[in-house]
Amino acid sequence: MTTLHRRRALATARALAGAVALASCRTSPPPQAVPQATSPYGAHSIVTLVDGKTFDGEVLAITDSSWILMVGDRVASVRDGAISNVRVADLGELRYADGGRPSASELHRARRVTRFPYGIAPEAMAALLAKSTQSSPDDLETRRP
Repeated sequence: MTTLHRRRALATARALAGAVALASCRTSPPPQAVPQATSPYGAHSIVTLVDGKTFDGEVLAITDSSWILMVGDRVASVRDGAISNVRVADLGELRYADGGRPSASELHRARRVTRFPYGIAPEAMAALLAKSTQSSPDDLETRRP
């Protein structure tokens, strides 16, 4: 390799390293722009069930098979199969059409705005239920709006 080729290769490597460094500087919006980063609460949502009932409340967590919400002052859950759609503040509508689910990326984005994005620890669930004087979460399929 000639000296000219080495210089070009070095210049290219430096330019690539600089581009990677600049691209990595912007990873996310500032915390002040994300309500969940400055508040202990999850995003507000409106859940519409297949039977037409509608509930609104804070999204506590999203599991593999259900949504857990704070509806009024009570902890509630609803299984995916009972959901028609969910409208999550700042994210839009997630559809559960024909027994399906929203895409994995849509659910990932929705989990990021919940109060417990990595799931509710048993101790946290126990504290929420105790505060609401409940022994278990309400089932939204059987609860009246």
